[in-house]
Amino acid sequence: MAVLEVFGAEAVEEVAGADQCADADDQGLADLEAAEKELAERRAQGRSAEASTMTADLVAFLRARLDEDEQTARAAASGPWIRHEHVADVHVDDAAEGRIYRTAVADCRRVRDGYGVPNALHIVRHQPARVLAEVEAKRQIVDAYAAILNEREVLRVQMRAALTEGHGDDFMQMHRQESELIEKSGHLVPVIRVLALPHVEHPDYREEWRP
Repeated sequence: MAVLEVFGAEAVEEVAGADQCADADDQGLADLEAAEKELAERRAQGRSAEASTMTADLVAFLRARLDEDEQTARAAASGPWIRHEHVADVHVDDAAEGRIYRTAVADCRRVRDGYGVPNALHIVRHQPARVLAEVEAKRQIVDAYAAILNEREVLRVQMRAALTEGHGDDFMQMHRQESELIEKSGHLVPVIRVLALPHVEHPDYREEWRP
């Protein structure tokens, strides 16, 4: 027997209306979940972009400080610098035949409280050649980290393109590559933060860079 004959036309219309409401509710819930998922993805992308910007800014900060150290070292008298035993002054080791005096670098003889010789020792120990060697060593660390950041940015662009074009296998392969890069950068991040510590008094230093 037909439903119309048993319940009447009004009952059938009521059931149909309820079904439509249920479908609408389900669609609304699906739309809400999709919107929440999109919002979460945008937030995650924002945090990722913010983190990338922070680390990129830290790299730029360190490179600027290293450039300053290099410029200062190269502007100083070329070495090697020497200090004679028990003498509180520093000279360039540029003695030549017929030349009695070497080029003066620093005269610490008038420093009080016995700091003359220690000051001279400190100056000799941190002469331009050593400063330049340290700048180069630190640059290699910073450049290695920056290379990983750049490689990740390129990889992310390629991953988005692979998703858009439906190349799932390519995406998964690049995802594994990105995981390896993240692990590598994770080992260098603490080192990069420590390298910036001597510059905490610089006006461009940020507290969030502290280890």
